[in-house]
Amino acid sequence: MQQAIKKRIKDSLHNRISYSEYMNIALYDDEHGYYMKHAQKVGKHGDFLTTSELSSAFGRAMAHLFVKVVEHHLLPPIICEIGGGNGKFAEVVIDEWKKISPNTVDQLTYYMIEKSSYHQQLQRNELFSNQLIYFKTVEEFLSQVGEFNGIVFSNEWFDALPVEVIEKKDGLLYEVWITLEGNRLVETYIPVTNQHILNYLSTYNLSIAEGQRFEIPLDMIKAIERLGVMVKSGIVVTVDYGYTFQEWEHPARRRGSLRGYMQHQLVEDPLQNIGEMDLTTHIHFDSLIEKGKQCGLQLTTFKRQREFLLMIGLLQLLEEHTSTDPFSNRAKANRSIRSLLMEGSISDYFHVIIQHKNLELEESFLIDLIKHK
Repeated sequence: MQQAIKKRIKDSLHNRISYSEYMNIALYDDEHGYYMKHAQKVGKHGDFLTTSELSSAFGRAMAHLFVKVVEHHLLPPIICEIGGGNGKFAEVVIDEWKKISPNTVDQLTYYMIEKSSYHQQLQRNELFSNQLIYFKTVEEFLSQVGEFNGIVFSNEWFDALPVEVIEKKDGLLYEVWITLEGNRLVETYIPVTNQHILNYLSTYNLSIAEGQRFEIPLDMIKAIERLGVMVKSGIVVTVDYGYTFQEWEHPARRRGSLRGYMQHQLVEDPLQNIGEMDLTTHIHFDSLIEKGKQCGLQLTTFKRQREFLLMIGLLQLLEEHTSTDPFSNRAKANRSIRSLLMEGSISDYFHVIIQHKNLELEESFLIDLIKHK
């Protein structure tokens, strides 16, 4: 992977590549990219955990929400998950759907957009479901399926998309690029010339402080535009970590959020362990929501994950039992639910955004729908 990056730099016009190009190679190169390689990435023996991996209660609660939407004839039973990883979320949702809505499960279609052939194979080996239809990219989905009516779900997809990096030095804005110093990868600074970066700053009225580093999520903006094309009528559920623009102004975030994760340890230098670690950034919630509106995706709700799970009735999944065995199935299921609601749990770090298109689905209506028996 290092050789591939260095070759790309040497072959470039000015012997440098942008951070977005660097991330795209490091994460998605067909042969050596982190997400593409045949190795475990999610879970105890991987590099990071997702909510779905930590607790099956998350997928169960989402399945109940999806079923409510379908049984009240808002949408057909069609789900499109983007970046499904090891398939744990899809497995739980389909299993729970079978239990709570046997009358609709036969009509359930589950599209999976997963770029990694390794993860696709994991899913095929584990899920054993003829309801899953696979695609490698959103573009492939659009070419074969086109716009559809249904539910789009993603968990930590946006945070893994490449970003541009800028920094303000001596009153001027610079793009941070990657070049070679001898045989070593280093950062270099050039004045901002990318008009898309300037448009992003102007559109959202962003002012970068002296010494501040900031990621510009141009790929996220493109992804939202594609979601707007994909969804004819439906809801888009996004689970991810990030900040509002106001939160980005906090001094603690002056150096941006681009980091690596390897064996569950944070690696501050994104130029280390190339192809061997995850690269991630905190997403911009405000531009995700505002760009969504421009693409017809109206905001339904935006909540911290704990609040959202309480809103959709996670506690209703708790089961009464008299067993004193802490390892009984019911005891373990109840602990799984509580683990998502505890202070200091993974739910402190994630938010859930639901957007809707061509539906009457304000948050108050969503709450009434969930409460309806």
